[in-house]
Amino acid sequence: MEKVITWSFSSLKDFIKCPRKYHETKVLRNFTPKDTEAIIYGKEVHTACELYIKDGIELPERFSQFSNMVDALNEIEGTKYTEYELALDTDRKPCGFESENRWVRGIVDLLIIDGDLAYIVDYKTGNDRFADTSQLKLMAIMVFYHFPQIKKVKACLLFLVKNRIIKEAYEREDLEKLWESFEVDLHKLKQAFASDTWNPNPTALCRWCPVESCEYHPDH
Repeated sequence: MEKVITWSFSSLKDFIKCPRKYHETKVLRNFTPKDTEAIIYGKEVHTACELYIKDGIELPERFSQFSNMVDALNEIEGTKYTEYELALDTDRKPCGFESENRWVRGIVDLLIIDGDLAYIVDYKTGNDRFADTSQLKLMAIMVFYHFPQIKKVKACLLFLVKNRIIKEAYEREDLEKLWESFEVDLHKLKQAFASDTWNPNPTALCRWCPVESCEYHPDH
């Protein structure tokens, strides 16, 4: 029986950026990436937004500049789910987030269900220069499967620090086309496992990579 290769948007993106780093950190787990100040800040903002929408806890003073944007989300009609976990098995059927049968999974920062319409919001605290909407596509795919009544998904990347929003919209009939956008990268991932080939992809970011055994790491 062929082993199921589990993935998420972030893990697939890590693989494409550098197969060697992906293999060492995600598969072998020989190295653990360290949280940078930017990552810690992002987690704190996500938590603050979650608590505000879910429990009505006011944003901390240091995040008060985000109040107008979060208030606007709170005013959208519908049932709100924060940090909502979604997963599909290899038959593209909904399953538990920790299920042994899971194939792909992800977490939506904010999901709003209003009849046959869904809203997906992904908070971003980094730079919007190289915005990637692929994550929204994957989340929309899983929402369509988990909520059969949904006919349309309005999704956005909300760059809180930059005060910018990037919007996308998907229809249920777009499902196969949305899947197609991941086929090439998933094929590459499958081939890497099949051949056990994990080539490094040296870039200027190597200096921050935790894989110190790599020949391109400055401390190697």
